[in-house]
Amino acid sequence: MKKHPLAWILAFFIGGIVLFSYGTQISWLIILCFSLLLLFILHAFRLSKFGFWCALMAFFLAAGALRMHHTQLWKKDIETHDDYYGSFLVQISQEIKPSEKYHKYEAQIIQVFPDSLESLQNQKILLYVIKDQPKLLNTYSTIIHGRLSRIPSAKNPYTFDYQRYMDLRGVGLQHFTDTLTQVNAPTRGSPALAFSKYKNHIKDKMHELEYSESARIFISALVLGDRNDMNRDWQDRLSSAGIMHLFAISGLHIGILFALFMLILYPLLYLPRGRWIRIFIALLFIWCFAWFVGFSPSVSRAALMISLYYSALALQRPQPLFHTLALAGIVNLFWYPNDLYHVGFQLSYAAVFFIVWLREFMLQIIPKFPRKIKYLRDIMAVTISAQFGVTPISIFYFQKFTGLFLLGNMLLLPFASILLAICFITVVLLSLDIHIPYYTIAINGLFEFINTLITFLAEQDRFIFRNIIWNPLQVLLVTIFLLYIPHVFKPFRWNKMFIPLSLIIALLVNQISVDYINTRHQELIIFHVYKGTAVGVREGSDMHIIWQVEDSAKTMDFVIQPYLSHQKIRHTTYHSLYDTVRLPRLLYHQGYLKTPETSLLISSRKDMDIVAADYVLLHAYREDSAHLHANTRNLIIDGSNYPSTVQRLKQQFPTLHSTAEQGAARLSTIHSSAPVVAYTP
Repeated sequence: MKKHPLAWILAFFIGGIVLFSYGTQISWLIILCFSLLLLFILHAFRLSKFGFWCALMAFFLAAGALRMHHTQLWKKDIETHDDYYGSFLVQISQEIKPSEKYHKYEAQIIQVFPDSLESLQNQKILLYVIKDQPKLLNTYSTIIHGRLSRIPSAKNPYTFDYQRYMDLRGVGLQHFTDTLTQVNAPTRGSPALAFSKYKNHIKDKMHELEYSESARIFISALVLGDRNDMNRDWQDRLSSAGIMHLFAISGLHIGILFALFMLILYPLLYLPRGRWIRIFIALLFIWCFAWFVGFSPSVSRAALMISLYYSALALQRPQPLFHTLALAGIVNLFWYPNDLYHVGFQLSYAAVFFIVWLREFMLQIIPKFPRKIKYLRDIMAVTISAQFGVTPISIFYFQKFTGLFLLGNMLLLPFASILLAICFITVVLLSLDIHIPYYTIAINGLFEFINTLITFLAEQDRFIFRNIIWNPLQVLLVTIFLLYIPHVFKPFRWNKMFIPLSLIIALLVNQISVDYINTRHQELIIFHVYKGTAVGVREGSDMHIIWQVEDSAKTMDFVIQPYLSHQKIRHTTYHSLYDTVRLPRLLYHQGYLKTPETSLLISSRKDMDIVAADYVLLHAYREDSAHLHANTRNLIIDGSNYPSTVQRLKQQFPTLHSTAEQGAARLSTIHSSAPVVAYTP
């Protein structure tokens, strides 16, 4: 604790956030007050140092929990109802990446009508505006009418949970509108509005002067901090090439910008106290830029670390990087505890930690390069160290690892400073309305070449490993193993191999047990598909999908594939609702599905025989519900039905399972080797 006190403080502060997040029912205020009292007594009477440290850690544990509690108070105001009806004056906070049909904005409720909804005032909402309406800028206000609803949770297993993502941003309600009424610009200017107008002006100017799509996307991302135009295809290619961090504002770019500012301000060194004036102005520029791009976790971390490092330098104090990183983490999490669950926060801090932890070790094992290309050795050491840090986290979230990260960084990282400078020069020229046709042609050619290179790297599928599923325990074991590497080889001794070998054995045992459970698992699952039906029958590592959907590609990518990847399904077959399937353990014919463990009837017919099946799935049901038996308990209705039909049936059948409201119906069954008894409906 004496060597790294800030690291311990950060660890216990994080522990408090995690304990509160998972619902631990402890009076954190009592712990906080008791810890403060104990700290005062121990310090005043110079008693046990161990007791002092225990009280200090308890204090920060409670502080983390209380800080997290404070950020979650908004939830109490929207827990009483799922829907609210009225009129609301809202102010736009920021634009979010749009969907195919809607522009999306984060907004705050300023005023409510009627007054009975006063508890919703100051709540943040997600506002969907149809794309044929004019775009809204930050701090613009508008009146919306109608229904505010809770943001829905993920309806299918292992898919992206947008509700949780927005919950971490403090947003719990949403509203859809086709028409904007009474859109008002603020009477007084604000930095947020000025930033928003400036970014839109630059983007419009690039369109007007015929900058290529590649140039517009990269310049917007690197200078404006705007990635709304970077669609999924672009993100997949950058991720597959292992260079996503080079084309999104991160700590790397903040460091480059700080170095550029220090270079530009070099003449200040000739003034009295010019060294500190230069540092102060450069830091001021960095924080202004961080404000301009929106204080993302990686940007905030980099700006904090640079500020803390040079503050310690000014005070003539030691500048250990681990202390600087830990203090930056404490400040960051105290300001916004929800960042702990932000993947950008985790990747940013993990990358920097491992660079500091492993870089010197990597330089010892990487062969020396000729003097003229010596910088490539440093790039390799930093890239490999950072990749070691982010790999467990990226695999956990994205189920993918690219072996091209080193090649991609070796090719593009040496030119990152030049690319960033070119992007800034381009934005300055656009701001001054200076148009040089040959310059535009050159910029388009440069970014098209970079795009071609990225596409080439992303197409090397043999080096890209997808559908890698790690659970939290595996992530922890791999991280500990990577942390232990320098200790094993400084100097190498065989007795030091006990811990890494133990970690490898534990990892293998965990993987074997997970695979064994997966191969024995049997499940019948009714997925939620908008305007469609998809039923999955799982037999260990095999899956049979029976479906009828409007868009099979989207259903496959966003509904079926996450389940197949997470559960490590090796073989999948697809059948229409009108097919006949006869397998040793599966029979499907005319809507009747039978396995050794259970049976399911899929029908929209009025004359269906509900007694013949354990479960009944209503598909595109249009009939009156009067003919259904009142004692039908295992009734399921999916996304192929109108919401009005769902509500009507729920009134008659309280136990009805609606996939639109409750999510996919997962009917796990006990393993059986018995074949299906022949049955013809």
